[in-house]
Amino acid sequence: MLPFLKNKQEGSMAESEDESDSFGTLDAIAQDMMEAFDKKDKSLLKAALESLCDYLKEEDVEQDQLLAKE
Repeated sequence: MLPFLKNKQEGSMAESEDESDSFGTLDAIAQDMMEAFDKKDKSLLKAALESLCDYLKEEDVEQDQLLAKE
């Protein structure tokens, strides 16, 4: 996974911690993708896409756990 997990964004106080982490992660992945396009770097794009897939898998697991509690 790319070293984007450090949340460099300052979230507003109204946002929950999960929401700000989620948006920070997506912003970092998008930034990595844009950088890969600019540099025409396939390996960087591949790593960003793998990070996006990992993120989506984690979100899916969390959503499944919430639905299982209901």
